[in-house]
Amino acid sequence: VWCMILLALVVVFVAMVLTQLTQARLQRRLQEISLLGITKEQGTKGSRERKKAGERQDEAGRVGELVDDPSPWNPRGMSIRVVAGIWLLTALVISSIYRSNLKAMLILPKVSPPFTSLEELLKTSIPCYVLQGTVLHGEILTAEPGSHLYKLRKQMISHVDVPRAVKDLLQGKHAALIPLTSHLNIQHNNFLRTRTCSIYMKPADLSSFPHRYLFPKGSPLVHKLNPLLTRLKESGVLDYLYFSDIYHGIKCLKTTTTTTLLRPLELGDFYGVFSLYGGGMLIAGLTFILELIVGVHRHNE
Repeated sequence: VWCMILLALVVVFVAMVLTQLTQARLQRRLQEISLLGITKEQGTKGSRERKKAGERQDEAGRVGELVDDPSPWNPRGMSIRVVAGIWLLTALVISSIYRSNLKAMLILPKVSPPFTSLEELLKTSIPCYVLQGTVLHGEILTAEPGSHLYKLRKQMISHVDVPRAVKDLLQGKHAALIPLTSHLNIQHNNFLRTRTCSIYMKPADLSSFPHRYLFPKGSPLVHKLNPLLTRLKESGVLDYLYFSDIYHGIKCLKTTTTTTLLRPLELGDFYGVFSLYGGGMLIAGLTFILELIVGVHRHNE
């Protein structure tokens, strides 16, 4: 990628130098023609050479515009100056927006969360909600002194009012230690209301609690449902049905788990830039071709 950028810079630099040299030579040629004698034969010859040199200068000016090397222009008349001023102002606004869009495509904002682990959470004063009566709540209450779970008691908020806890979580009053399934459900419902992913999640390997179906001891349903549930699980039907109901939660989870580590640029990072530059060059090329067609048509007339 960097070799391509360097090659493009070299090509543009060479084109600008050649354009400047061509324009300077044509200017000197026009000055020499203007100093010719005023005889009829010389005047006719000088007029033809002046016209030919002027056409070459126009062509060099068109090429210079393609490489962002404008030719000198001093408009005469108030209306022409007004049009020129509006054109320059429009070009300035468009170029500013163009550059800002390119920067926005290449620059990824890096947001530092307040904590990324349980150890960092304990170093802050952020309250943390834990649902009362859960296994995690019991482990915190019975944790050994000096352990991380024991230290979490000072910041723990525990009650059974789940709607209030979710409301306080969305308002930023506290963090929450909840299972992944609960987090995805909250993200999904919040996205349906606000159309935004406003909750940041950091995995914490505190404990693992598998989901189980409970039946009375000796129930005949165990032998009937076990093969059925096994086939549904292995085929992915259960996961599909579950995650299809919390689609927005999965989408928000992907956006929050993207890495923010610095990495070298790849070719895929420049596809958007190349498309914008290619579109600009295509429009400039079409404009150049139309100017050539109009110039040839006027010359034939």
